[in-house]
Amino acid sequence: MTAATPISLHDSDQREFRRLEREEARRARNTVPAFQLVDDIPGSGQLIGRRIPEQREQLIAFAKANRGKWVEYRSTEEDPFKSATQFAGGVRQGRIGFAPKGAFEAASRGGRLFIRYVGEAPCVEESWS
Repeated sequence: MTAATPISLHDSDQREFRRLEREEARRARNTVPAFQLVDDIPGSGQLIGRRIPEQREQLIAFAKANRGKWVEYRSTEEDPFKSATQFAGGVRQGRIGFAPKGAFEAASRGGRLFIRYVGEAPCVEESWS
């Protein structure tokens, strides 16, 4: 039977110190820096909410082609909505495909939905002189 070789506290501390250094170096290699310069930002690659139904995209294009004219829009199987009033609110807020805010007007009358394209507000540049 062999006797265990005694280890001094100094040797034990040195081993622990080297182990901690290795662990810190490994973390530094595998950790992304908190900030860095980039040339371009990538696309988000994700959609917020649901995809805009093709029928609604066609409505948007149709309304833009007929600027200032009211278009009646009905809930369908492809683009169902529960309430014309709620849908009109989403249009007025510039959501659900009708961006930017203010480009479209919407109204509901007797459960029917009416939408019109009024155009986007012109960009106002600020003067810093």
